[in-house]
Amino acid sequence: MASEKTKGNFGAIVIMFFIVGIFFMVIDEGIGIIFGIGLLLFFFVLIVGIIAVMWSIAGSAERMTRRF
Repeated sequence: MASEKTKGNFGAIVIMFFIVGIFFMVIDEGIGIIFGIGLLLFFFVLIVGIIAVMWSIAGSAERMTRRF
């Protein structure tokens, strides 16, 4: 999913997007452009998190099948 060079920073970037997304949703008091940006970042983090978990499961399953 991420190259080996950026693998260490990938989690920090996703967490930062999550915090900024929640912050944008909290500071806006209605459905405006700031809330929309926050919601977009929040859903981006959810999608990236799901893909990362699925990628990890697939990688570990592939290593298990390679052993046998």
